[in-house]
Amino acid sequence: MIDEISSKKIGLLFVMMKEFKSHKLPRLMSMKSKLDKGGILNQVEIDFLTIYINDAKRNLSLVVQNPVLHDFCSKTTSLYCQITSSALKNERLFVRNINLLE
Repeated sequence: MIDEISSKKIGLLFVMMKEFKSHKLPRLMSMKSKLDKGGILNQVEIDFLTIYINDAKRNLSLVVQNPVLHDFCSKTTSLYCQITSSALKNERLFVRNINLLE
């Protein structure tokens, strides 16, 4: 029974990591690049980030139980923080520039 549970967890972790590497990470890096160039996020990108953070919250117990994921999660959380901080900064600059034009 314990081996079966461990196998299921390993399988789930494998699928989650593969999904992150092939789908989520490229989108996150694309957003970061856009923001690094002074761009602002559109609603689709904001929705993606919302879904991403909700997924992370849902999987928190799995991460806590598997120390091998701690470094990975720390790095992805850092990336998420960089993206959201840059998005907020760029949005504030955008609004300020619009206000100057009025």
